[in-house]
Amino acid sequence: MNMDNQPSILETPSRATSADIEARKQLMRQKLSWISPKAETRDTGKYGYGVFAIESFAKDERIALLGGHILTLKELMTLGGKSQEMAYQIGDDLFSAYVTEEELRGWRSGLAGDYFNNSCVPNAGFRGMIEVVAMREIEAGKQITFNYAMCSKQSFDDIDCL
Repeated sequence: MNMDNQPSILETPSRATSADIEARKQLMRQKLSWISPKAETRDTGKYGYGVFAIESFAKDERIALLGGHILTLKELMTLGGKSQEMAYQIGDDLFSAYVTEEELRGWRSGLAGDYFNNSCVPNAGFRGMIEVVAMREIEAGKQITFNYAMCSKQSFDDIDCL
């Protein structure tokens, strides 16, 4: 249960019918994030995977919509390490995270658009809580980065900047 005594997305209600369970499975299969067809995930050669422009982006152009399940910090802390690692903060006590193995497999395959690397001089940023946009023109072939501090109150002093 969450703080409002409502079942969390992590729980299946005990009185759920087979139709309820099938509807829940269908909901869990929905796409949680979106990345522009003008961007792709690939190996950076130095920092693991990253997101790169395969076509130019204009200033303020949408690059990605980052999604997930909305969880409180307490709910997030009940999940495994990779879910916690990939979560990003969207409010004082709210986080967006992947919670199922299927969602994490999508992340690992590069389909989720969550391979943006940290930069102290980013070329992308957030408009609102989930929309990643170009902060200036991004040429084809360039890696797309944002500063992780844009989506967390956590200190990132120990993370390398590109």
